[in-house]
Amino acid sequence: MVTVQTIYPGATASDVEKLLTNPIEDKIREVDGIEEIYSWSIEANSTILIKLDPNLKNKDKTITDIRSAVDNAEDIPADADDPIVTELSMK
Repeated sequence: MVTVQTIYPGATASDVEKLLTNPIEDKIREVDGIEEIYSWSIEANSTILIKLDPNLKNKDKTITDIRSAVDNAEDIPADADDPIVTELSMK
């Protein structure tokens, strides 16, 4: 699993969804090797949880592609923090 968290101080949940979550999620959906995407938009915070395909042969490439997709998300507000991409280790 991979998470993408972005903070946008002072933004409403609706603005977070429209200006952060949706554009980032749209770019992530272009990446191969993803099984499911879940997202939450709350006041000042966007969180996206990405479940990778369990049969994935090259997990590192998929995670790199996710990071690139997030970096290429368009029209992210300048006053939002940079998105933080984190790989979660499941044991």
